[in-house]
Amino acid sequence: MARRPPKAQIVREYYNGKVVIQVRDDGTVTEKNYNHVIQGLNGLYKNPKFPEMKDDAQDRMYRLAMDYYRYH
Repeated sequence: MARRPPKAQIVREYYNGKVVIQVRDDGTVTEKNYNHVIQGLNGLYKNPKFPEMKDDAQDRMYRLAMDYYRYH
């Protein structure tokens, strides 16, 4: 069975006042609901596959929260 290529990593993530914009290293741009992104990061923080993922999730949640409160 052939292996899938690795998923493109998120290189930039920010809240624009309505949705979270995620830019991946392959150039694709995705718009996602703020609450869904935060819930996913919260789940990743509480149950990480690797310990370093916990720190990354906490950092991303903090940056998105600061963007969110800038607009609200």
